[in-house]
Amino acid sequence: MAENEMNEVVEETTVTEPTIEELKAQIEELMAEKDKLKQAISSSNSDASKRKKEAQDWQEKYKSTLDEQKRKEFETEEAMKQMSSELAQFKEKERILSYKSKLLSVGYDESTANTMAEALPDGIQDSFFDAQKSFIEATKQAIKTQTINSQPSLSTGMPPSTTPETQSKEDAEMRKWFGL
Repeated sequence: MAENEMNEVVEETTVTEPTIEELKAQIEELMAEKDKLKQAISSSNSDASKRKKEAQDWQEKYKSTLDEQKRKEFETEEAMKQMSSELAQFKEKERILSYKSKLLSVGYDESTANTMAEALPDGIQDSFFDAQKSFIEATKQAIKTQTINSQPSLSTGMPPSTTPETQSKEDAEMRKWFGL
């Protein structure tokens, strides 16, 4: 009896594969769902563009309905924003030019000074540029010293021969002409 019960449990748990018609029906349902989603997305996109257009229209209506004083306040506020952004740009340019001039005085060439000035953050102290200058001067001095020390030393050369046997006729005439 236990064997019969097991066979019944096995028969109940076996998975039957769907037929082709069932698969086609599932595919058609999924395709219909996909089409519904596409339509929802496209209507959502068109609604968003409509809302954007409506917002622009309302903003224009709002601006036109403002009385003269409100309009002036609004224009003044916008002008202040523009002036503050221009001031920030001018401060940035002034900072870059200031750093560039300091770097040029340190000894950088113009293109390197310009690149460095743009890369340096705001708030660099003058001590930074003084340290740069002292470092560059010390490096130049070390190179000069090394160059001078690496020069070959002067030798006394070959002593003049004063014996007539070792001295050529031309050398004797030249020495006589020079008064030696």
